[in-house]
Amino acid sequence: MTTCGEKLSADFEAANEFRTELNNLMVKENLTEEQLYNCAETGLNFKRLPTKSLVSRNEKSAPGFKQSKERLTVMCCSNASGTHKLRSLAIGKSKKPCALKNIAIHALPVFYTNQKTLG
Repeated sequence: MTTCGEKLSADFEAANEFRTELNNLMVKENLTEEQLYNCAETGLNFKRLPTKSLVSRNEKSAPGFKQSKERLTVMCCSNASGTHKLRSLAIGKSKKPCALKNIAIHALPVFYTNQKTLG
């Protein structure tokens, strides 16, 4: 199994220090978990094929495909207690994607916007 990401480089001591500092700040400022929000963004490669596959003994390799780079940027936000989750934000390339041509953008379960072209 291949391990990727930041799992192996986690600094548990720093995380515990941060947790203590945050709890102290929440007490000092008289904040509750309902008032503390966190947002995170990530890339979603929605047409990405697996990088590994099974081949039979007769084959020397699997047929190759060019990896799709189609992706959305997705942002999710919730309060620390998990009682209030904001509607997610999806950012794509197209103002009106072909897959959504018969769907009203405002009817989606997420806020959708497109990335403005720079330059």
